[in-house]
Amino acid sequence: MPVDIRCPICGSETVLRIVKRGLNVGKEFYVCKRYPDCKGKVPMKQSIKKNEKLHAYEIPGPTLVIAFCIPIINRFTVTPRFGRPYMRLIDIFRVEEDIYMTGAILGRSRSNNITELAKLLFVPGTSQDNIDWIIATSIKDAQKNLDVFINKKGREPDTFDEFTFLRGLADILKIKCINMGPKRALKAYSHRDSKVRKVFDARIDLEKAELRIKLAFTQGICFGSSFPELTERMYNSAKKSEDAWLNKQTNTWAYGLTIPEELNVVSIEESENNILELVALYASKYRPELVASLELEGFLESSKV
Repeated sequence: MPVDIRCPICGSETVLRIVKRGLNVGKEFYVCKRYPDCKGKVPMKQSIKKNEKLHAYEIPGPTLVIAFCIPIINRFTVTPRFGRPYMRLIDIFRVEEDIYMTGAILGRSRSNNITELAKLLFVPGTSQDNIDWIIATSIKDAQKNLDVFINKKGREPDTFDEFTFLRGLADILKIKCINMGPKRALKAYSHRDSKVRKVFDARIDLEKAELRIKLAFTQGICFGSSFPELTERMYNSAKKSEDAWLNKQTNTWAYGLTIPEELNVVSIEESENNILELVALYASKYRPELVASLELEGFLESSKV
């Protein structure tokens, strides 16, 4: 029975490709069908028996990316009576911000052991070379995005809100030739400006939305591991702003959770502990061999209390 080969990054289907030039000419591998939006790839292993090919892996359960992202994605997914499920563009930006920050806090917590942490992001059997290449690419992307922000603003980002959410809105407004900044556009959106609402409420196919959000989690991890001090400053800067955290509580409500009557700002240490408890539970179920190397035993104990 053939094994369903899935992309190690986003979980999508893959297609078989053959290297046509270079040192590896003739070798076969699987590449994500969403390429070039997703650059996941899987090598094909050759068995001893002639002409018999063994696939690189089977999926025993969700990757950590899927475990973190899908529950939030489901909160914002619209399933019409007719047609394909979708997410609104503005909701994608909102979810990307939260997922990116979650990944950054996780990456910061294990910045000295990113190699082991990265293994949780891919299905078992993914080659270490493939993992290393994808993580190295994501780290370069994190540096590039930070450089672009600094060159434009003349400073490092103060919060994840302006680094991800507002920056994403600014980019789409520029593409759509709407001459206003993201904050002004949000105000216009709240006043039901038809031009802005048409852009922000655009329906994005669920598969494309999932890919963006899953990549945001991986990129957030690489950002946090590369810039742990900046990650902490950005988190704490937002924590000091009541408005920013009221917006966070609004997002929390959107996820179906309870908003406390009084503003309850959580420290980065508390957020880190909460995230690591979830990571520990995931690892103990799907990747128990990584629990010790990632020092997650204590978080398993605390999750039982």
